[in-house]
Amino acid sequence: MTYYLPLKLLSIQGDGYHLLAEATINDTPVSLLVDTGASRTVFDLDHMRSLLNLTEEQIEQNEGPSGGIGSTDLESSITVIPCLNLGGCEFHHYQTALIDLAHVNTIFSAICLPHVDGIIGGDLLQTTSAKIDYKKLVLTLHTPKKNRKKHYHP
Repeated sequence: MTYYLPLKLLSIQGDGYHLLAEATINDTPVSLLVDTGASRTVFDLDHMRSLLNLTEEQIEQNEGPSGGIGSTDLESSITVIPCLNLGGCEFHHYQTALIDLAHVNTIFSAICLPHVDGIIGGDLLQTTSAKIDYKKLVLTLHTPKKNRKKHYHP
């Protein structure tokens, strides 16, 4: 199946752009950056704790530091999101990384950009054969052929 996720183009003070997508986690809206340079999809640790009512047992500490987003030494954790919906493309029991995105949101707030709850990275983009159409501002996602008759479980 093919799914279309609308995107918003965020101007970074005339010095570049970010793409923002609206998605849902368990039917609750979330804002996600689309980052083709990020190797993994990640979500904000504090926001996911609150949104999913996560207990410490539901958050597994990731071994070793993670790099990215302005830092080479980020602590990360792993959890499972019951239902992530990207424009109708549903991911059930989606295992994902959690990091502290406070520094990103502080910078975004200072330049009047919206708060972000996570980042769609290369793992999800590659798995869904994603295509970004900058002219139409849409992210096209495809479920793998072997999973088209059922919900996709990465």
